[in-house]
Amino acid sequence: MKIGEHFSDLAPRYKSLRTTDHEPICYIGKILSHINDLKIADIGCGDGRYDELLLKYLDNIKTLYCVDNNADMLKSLNKSFLEKGILKYEIINSSAEKLPFKESCLDVIVSFNAIHHFDLSKFLDSAKNVLKKNGYIFLYSRTKEQNKRNIWGKYFPRFNEKEIRIYSLQDIINCVDGVEGLFIESLKEFKYKRASTLERLVFLAENRHYSTFLLYSPEEFKESLRLFKDNIGEKFKSKVNWYDFNIMAILRKS
Repeated sequence: MKIGEHFSDLAPRYKSLRTTDHEPICYIGKILSHINDLKIADIGCGDGRYDELLLKYLDNIKTLYCVDNNADMLKSLNKSFLEKGILKYEIINSSAEKLPFKESCLDVIVSFNAIHHFDLSKFLDSAKNVLKKNGYIFLYSRTKEQNKRNIWGKYFPRFNEKEIRIYSLQDIINCVDGVEGLFIESLKEFKYKRASTLERLVFLAENRHYSTFLLYSPEEFKESLRLFKDNIGEKFKSKVNWYDFNIMAILRKS
């Protein structure tokens, strides 16, 4: 299955398969609290799970543009928002590398757990052009290093070997340095204590909650899942506990 087909298939149930973290939204809200009538674009917004939090916690948003390359994800977002009476948003079907906004029209650009699907250099160059002077870009992601430390990287065979799309921290720094007019203002690491059952983890993997699992052949996945169960059974008695790590890069336009 291609990545686009994968996300179209998951669109109606994506929220039930992924964990949504409130902490980065609160962190962004504190940084932006002094700016009124914000125009924000979320690039790679998916089904809008982080957009809903942005509109909940940031009462200074004028318009939130929900941008994704997958039309089915946007349909799911729109349906959910209409049902909940959420109004201050617009949906835009677009790639991340060619953002369809006027030059210097946005105060803020955000992206949550999506940049590994982008050509990051092209995305940052496009983002810089549509961002106002002194505007912000918030990139929330897990790095290649962090990916090795979570439950999948530690115990699911070949997970790190298969996942070649995720950027290292140095990759992100290099991409930003390569775009004139952008600079990294700060980096913030987030650490989350997680707990689950083995049954739930197997369910998530079988439903390909991470697109990484699409990179396995059916035979590879079946064998890796079997070994994952063995690994978890040897390490944990009942409840499975681990830590997830994410990074937020805060960029500014000079």
